[in-house]
Amino acid sequence: MYKQYVENIVPQELIDQLIADYDGRGDYDTDDMQKASPDGAQDLITPIVQKFIGEEWKYGSGNYYQHERPYLPHTDFREDWGESVNVVIPLRFVGEQQPNLVVFDQWYPKQHVTWTLDVPGLTFEHNTAKPIRPCDDPDVQGLIDGPLAEELHEQYLNYRPRDQWHGLTVGEVYPFVPGNMILFNNKLIHTTSQFQGKKLGIAIRYIR
Repeated sequence: MYKQYVENIVPQELIDQLIADYDGRGDYDTDDMQKASPDGAQDLITPIVQKFIGEEWKYGSGNYYQHERPYLPHTDFREDWGESVNVVIPLRFVGEQQPNLVVFDQWYPKQHVTWTLDVPGLTFEHNTAKPIRPCDDPDVQGLIDGPLAEELHEQYLNYRPRDQWHGLTVGEVYPFVPGNMILFNNKLIHTTSQFQGKKLGIAIRYIR
């Protein structure tokens, strides 16, 4: 499935503009994952994105997000969209341990969900919380019959026990670096690596 990482493509002046837009908001959707609507920011981003995916792809939805803890494996796909591409633009990171976006080889063809693994009692405003591992979900595609590679678990995903990632294989690990842009098929399962600090980004979904 489609994945692309483009370095040094988002100008610093645009990054600064997006950061100022986010920081100027009065409140955010949730405390833990501080989301906010792009409110027109997509119009500034779309010309850059369309250089890589084509002008036939149009804005579907999006949000700013800021958080200090890894976000669990999930997708952002909506069945009514048909084809869609997720575009993640890192805006700011303040901290000690560099975050990464981990995109797995496995995919989920249904409405967006978050697999909450062994973390109890989680609910989300938009994604449906599934209190299981992706490998326990009969609708997850491309699973392997084996554990996640030990070195990948230790380097990127040891914020949850290794058995929670059973059946998954890491397709790509993308550094969360402002100025770069991450694009991938919206059905692909993805998660945040472990990190120490606070990260701000914007995610825009394009459809055709």
